[in-house]
Amino acid sequence: MVRTLIGWARDRGWEGIEADSFEDLPIIYKNTGSAGRTFWEKLGFHVLDRHPHPDLQDYPEFVALLDEQARRMGIPPERARDRIVMRLDLL
Repeated sequence: MVRTLIGWARDRGWEGIEADSFEDLPIIYKNTGSAGRTFWEKLGFHVLDRHPHPDLQDYPEFVALLDEQARRMGIPPERARDRIVMRLDLL
């Protein structure tokens, strides 16, 4: 589906496509259904920006679980809390 979108955008002269992502943590996928960073990288996207996700401060229990899972997977917890903006340049 994403490859179809990429082709559609390229055919229409788009300069690029951006997508929000997170580190590859099962808890993120389970709770949001969002594809992790690796998914987008395999499609040719690169990290454009990353910054702390503004909404996580409202969910301290979730953040505690996120931090625990990140540590177990060798990811610094502060990076696991980031919203990662991925970009694919089309031109």
